[in-house]
Amino acid sequence: MPITVTTPANILPVSLQLALRHMRVLESDGDLALLYLQAAVEAVEDYTGRSMITKSYLLSCRGWPTNKGYWNIQSWLSADRHILVNSNTNLRTQELRRTPLVAVQSVQYYADGATTLSTLDPSDYLVDAANAPGRVAFVGTGVDGGTLPAVSARADAVQIAFTAGYGSTESVIPARLKTACLLFARSLFDTRAPAFSGGNSVELPYNLRHMLRSMRVESLTPEVQ
Repeated sequence: MPITVTTPANILPVSLQLALRHMRVLESDGDLALLYLQAAVEAVEDYTGRSMITKSYLLSCRGWPTNKGYWNIQSWLSADRHILVNSNTNLRTQELRRTPLVAVQSVQYYADGATTLSTLDPSDYLVDAANAPGRVAFVGTGVDGGTLPAVSARADAVQIAFTAGYGSTESVIPARLKTACLLFARSLFDTRAPAFSGGNSVELPYNLRHMLRSMRVESLTPEVQ
């Protein structure tokens, strides 16, 4: 299920000036350092499942989710939504693998046989932006989300538009994520070699692996058997 950026960030979560100081390179190599820094930011976001500077995303799915993850009612669920579900309800749940989730703008779908998108009524789904990763749980016309519109057989039959990120400035980004970007960019700049060479894989530095693993978002919704 691909996630694409629909509105990219207009700044990097780590400034080029800071990266140049970290890499200890001259400004004459700034274009190469910037390239590696951009690649490092993309790699860190992809591995951790986190969005640093707030961006707009689109998640495309072949259909409605099939697994029914446990949906525990929390204090973030508004009072008027309590009538839809209870703490023992298993709803069809789709995780949005970019954290922190800010908001879900829309859920759209291609109805069976249709060539234009329809928009699902917001009353047919719940949004959990308080946990990591954020989730959408589909209520549909049945309590367990069992009745949702039939969709066309296509890779982008269901499309969820959402925004995720810590904010619009470098200062709000967690230090571990910024450090991981710097370490990754420095590693790319220094080695300039493939990750797999001569039959042996090239290990990332331990401190970088630790930063990445400590910030990685794991699945929140195991499938209910």
